Amino acid sequence: KQARLEIGYDLEGIFPDGFVGSLEREQMVPFFSSGKLGAGIEATVELLVARALESRDGQGPGQGAVRGHYSEGAGARTAIAIGSVAPEKTASPEAGRFTAQTEPLLALQKYLEALSLRIKDPELKIYTQESRRFFRQWLVTDAQQDREFRGLSRQLPVAEVRQSGARAVILFPIAERQAAPYFLQRGEEGWMLDFAGMSRWIAFNHQNQWHFKSFDHPYRFAFEHLTFDKHGFPHEKPQ
Repeated sequence: KQARLEIGYDLEGIFPDGFVGSLEREQMVPFFSSGKLGAGIEATVELLVARALESRDGQGPGQGAVRGHYSEGAGARTAIAIGSVAPEKTASPEAGRFTAQTEPLLALQKYLEALSLRIKDPELKIYTQESRRFFRQWLVTDAQQDREFRGLSRQLPVAEVRQSGARAVILFPIAERQAAPYFLQRGEEGWMLDFAGMSRWIAFNHQNQWHFKSFDHPYRFAFEHLTFDKHGFPHEKPQ
């Protein structure tokens, strides 16, 4: 079997063959090889939307690309064996560098470093125990990590930390609709990222804009300065 994405003429400048080929190899193949077709298609669409939004905002590598049409339109083809094997989650030799931190923002900075190195070890100590269990079952691809690294690198300078006891939230300006907050917990060794909680309470729409699935969670304290519509999307409170 083969994975193939076809790109129309008008989108070649945003989605050239090189990008499409890497998306198939680094995103579609890992998901489909694990037998996770639905999740793989959804995750691939998220990356396509992110690429289009980056290009629109002048942030993506597609800027400056040649706008003339190729002879047959962009696209790529990759061989794949659906359900053949799941990517192995191996321990990283760098794991010792990624420990719980003394401050929430330091934990997120460590996570950014892990993204830059494409580390997929689910046992990193910058994750809560529940998040480690979550990542043991959750497929993470190079393409996803690259996308999150680019986004977080842009967002980190404007991050705001809100803390209450042993929990903290790192927020970004509401205008950055694709920049979801990060949840953290403080344990005996320091601050750790709560990805299990983020997965449980945060969702994204077709434009990768974040919203809450439910307001019944222990991180509500960080969002009292905002108002939310009936779909869980955040808005600034009227002055």
